[in-house]
Amino acid sequence: MTTATVTADVRSCVGTDASEDIQWARELIDRQPPGPAFRAEELLAKAPELRESAAAVVEICFEEYSRRVAAGEVVDAAEFSARFPHVHEELEEQFRVIDYFRRNSTLAAMLAAQLPEDVWPRAGDSVEGYELLEELGGGALSRVFLAREPELGDRLVVVKLCDRGRAEACTLGQLDHPRIVPIHAVREDRRRGLTLIAMRFVSRSTLHDVAERLFADGRRPTSAAELGETVRRLNSPSIAPGEGADPASEAWSGSYEQAIARLGLQLTEGLSFVHSRGVLHCDIKPSNVLLTPAGDALLLDFNLARRLDASTGRLGGTPPYM
Repeated sequence: MTTATVTADVRSCVGTDASEDIQWARELIDRQPPGPAFRAEELLAKAPELRESAAAVVEICFEEYSRRVAAGEVVDAAEFSARFPHVHEELEEQFRVIDYFRRNSTLAAMLAAQLPEDVWPRAGDSVEGYELLEELGGGALSRVFLAREPELGDRLVVVKLCDRGRAEACTLGQLDHPRIVPIHAVREDRRRGLTLIAMRFVSRSTLHDVAERLFADGRRPTSAAELGETVRRLNSPSIAPGEGADPASEAWSGSYEQAIARLGLQLTEGLSFVHSRGVLHCDIKPSNVLLTPAGDALLLDFNLARRLDASTGRLGGTPPYM
């Protein structure tokens, strides 16, 4: 398996971030002519606002790297990442992952198994009675949407469409806990061959989103209120007046360190409950933790979960966290 193939395969199995900045970066990338002449600095010069989003910069940088490698060029990873000092650590981590899977190509091929792009519905489609409003994220084997449920007063829900999702639905159905996103229903989209899992909509901001926004300027926050305000801003498109919590309320009081300790305790409570039910999550990472405006941390995405007594489990995940 070539380095170019491994690069493409590993990138395909990493979960995606559907933030506006990432979507904008991808739209700009898609407008560029194909080939290795692509340069990240030139694209960022056309959209300097994207420099404030580390994830968007990494996306654009990695597009250049992937194109040059695919064209047969030998790219020095250290020299490449040094061109982008504010995201060099993120890029170097990606390069370490690619190098590992290049040396373990069988594992890379197993991780890269994915469904064709045309299988997935898009925002604006109606699937099994749910109107898909906005894609929130996803990975090689799933897509997550903010959706409306007309049969129940047009309430907002989160709809996850995934390959072989019955097991995840069964796992979630057994886990009733305040620190785990509750499930409403499971249905089969037989035309696409996908499982649809409908869950209560509690937030649109993951720990990944919040951390990226909080540290965008390189400054370390000092108060819990800063964290609460970031969560509120990320959720503002979906929060009606009066909903959620005031970032100055008790949920977001005290220092930044105290807020992180409270959220860490909540996640520990959730994981302790999951383990007490004989289940391993197997995919803990910032993008699988929701933070609500009310100051709650919840676990989501049990697609890779397995029972403690299982001899084997489904292989997958985001390589740097595996």
